[in-house]
Amino acid sequence: MPRTKRPHEAVDPRKRPLQRRSRSTVEVILEAAAQVLERDGYAASTTDVIAERAGVSIGSLYQYFPNKDAVLLALTQQHAEAARAVLEPLLAEIVDGTPPVTPWLQRFVRAVVELNGRRPRLHQILFEETPFPPETMEEMYRAGELIIGILESYLARASDVAVDNPRLAAYLLFRTVGGVIHAGVVRRPPELTMQDCGEELILLLSRYLTGPAKTG
Repeated sequence: MPRTKRPHEAVDPRKRPLQRRSRSTVEVILEAAAQVLERDGYAASTTDVIAERAGVSIGSLYQYFPNKDAVLLALTQQHAEAARAVLEPLLAEIVDGTPPVTPWLQRFVRAVVELNGRRPRLHQILFEETPFPPETMEEMYRAGELIIGILESYLARASDVAVDNPRLAAYLLFRTVGGVIHAGVVRRPPELTMQDCGEELILLLSRYLTGPAKTG
């Protein structure tokens, strides 16, 4: 569970990058920060090192970010935007239609595995060290509830789904995928790959969703 370690006011960006040049500068800073965090870890990373890696002055970095934690939060938001771009089309499919559950589940789980496995070291740092402001945490919970609601409606309509409680099944599906893949990215036995974990997760969830409904 992410931990709020410092006052959230300290991580608010100082300046919104509205112009193209400003947005480009922020993108360069964030990529440099990602590289520094992956290489040095959270504790050893500093804004001076990030600015040097980005090829900008420390003053330029401070125009947008008051400190390292503000950069960290921006990276987490960038990850959330990437996740939204990948997952929204898949969720739209089950809002607008009712595709067979196993093929859809395969694409959903594989997309989450690929998304979160791109930079595992960075992923670990973002979710263990980012000081999430309360409003950001609330947004994350609301987004999760929205996704669970979409899954519930889909599972209730799908003819190949055999669960008795679509609400419970949607909650378990969402939390199992998120929890297993996040834990696998952060820490897992070295002999296990994320791809193997994802494929077994698909099998587990597919059998749960399409197996005989419980009786009694």
